[in-house]
Amino acid sequence: MIVPTFERPTCIRRFLNSVGKYYPDLRVVVSDASATKLEPDGKLERGKVLWKHLPSAMGHTVGAGRNFLLSQVNTEYFFLADDDHMMSEGTDLNRMLQFLESSGYDLVGGSQSKGDYGTAVFELSGRKLYQHFYRFHDKLETGVVSCDRVSNTFLARTTAVREIGWEERVFA
Repeated sequence: MIVPTFERPTCIRRFLNSVGKYYPDLRVVVSDASATKLEPDGKLERGKVLWKHLPSAMGHTVGAGRNFLLSQVNTEYFFLADDDHMMSEGTDLNRMLQFLESSGYDLVGGSQSKGDYGTAVFELSGRKLYQHFYRFHDKLETGVVSCDRVSNTFLARTTAVREIGWEERVFA
C-alpha cells in the first residue's frame, strides 16, 4: 500500500490505524511532503510502515511523491490511498485482487462512499462550475462497475501504472 501525506498528521495516523485494524499484515509506504517531518507513532508503524520524507519545499509535488512511492513497490499489485481515506469493514482488498487477477483490467477503484463510483461530468454555467455524478457505465459483476474515473483509492497492476506514472508538474 502506498499513501502520500502533506501537513496532515491527524489524517495519516487515523488512516494508518484503520489499516492496522482491517489489514494488520499489510506493508505501507508513506511519502511525507510536510515541511516538518512527521514522526511515526502507533503500533502499526513498528515495522509495517516505511516513512519517506520528501519535502514539498524541495520541489516534491504530489505527482513526484506518487511516482516515488511507486518506485518503492516490489509486488505485482499495489493499493493507493490518500491520507484522509480510511479502511472500513466494507473494504475488501481480497475481492479487488481477485477481480484484477481474473479480468483484463489493470486497475480497480474503490468507492469513497456507498454508491459513489467516481464518474463525473463538469458543466460551466455562468460563474459556477457544476459537477454531475453518474453511478456507472456498465455493470461487470455484482458490486463491480465500469466507469471513467476513480478516486485516489485503487488497486492496480504495478507495471501498468509504471508505464504511465503521474505528472510531476501537478502540485495538487
